Amino acid sequence: MQQPMNSNKPLIASTNIRQFIFLASHGLRNSLTAINWSYGRLKKVEEHTEAGQMYLDQIGLNTKRLTQMLSTIFLLSRIQNEHPNISVEPCQVLKELQNAVVDEEMENSPVHIKGEEYEISTNKEVLSTLLSALLLAFYAMDPISEPHDIYITVEQLDTGLHIHFESKAYLQLLRNFNPDNLTIKSDTNQLVGGTPGLLLSLAKDISSTMGWSMNLENQGQQVEVHLQLS
Repeated sequence: MQQPMNSNKPLIASTNIRQFIFLASHGLRNSLTAINWSYGRLKKVEEHTEAGQMYLDQIGLNTKRLTQMLSTIFLLSRIQNEHPNISVEPCQVLKELQNAVVDEEMENSPVHIKGEEYEISTNKEVLSTLLSALLLAFYAMDPISEPHDIYITVEQLDTGLHIHFESKAYLQLLRNFNPDNLTIKSDTNQLVGGTPGLLLSLAKDISSTMGWSMNLENQGQQVEVHLQLS
């Protein structure tokens, strides 16, 4: 028997924040897949002016960025539900860092990685997504000058394995916010905004969920992120 339209039973269930993230990431991913498909078709079947090709490349690059951000949100939601039962395996940190480098970003943001290969036991997807999110955050920062070089150092210290990201860039700081999830070592309480702010917050939450630590320092024109895997 068909349910009457004035029934008190809701047709759409209310959601908590994790359910919302799950639904939003899946729903938005469908639209991004369609955009990316159209981008691929245009790139293959159409001839473009120099300006047209530049705009098309920007569409492709930003679609890829947004897809990665949604994947990071979805992963964070999943590991918060599954931890500590998440699977682990031996992972090579330097290799995962090199895999996280995006070729399309390298022209404007060359990445310089220094350090020896170290192996840790963790979930490979989580480590890869975390490193990709941090790199994308640095790609998306407003550079002090071009090219916008990003320096990464990997080293083993007494306190554990440390990864240090550094670049000369500006951060968009939102005033009158208490940065509960992201520590900025300055005299004022400010929250990082824009795409870098979202990605750094996601990376901070992933690190905390996995029992790692991450700190941000913003000293004028110098942005540094320190990640400790231990």
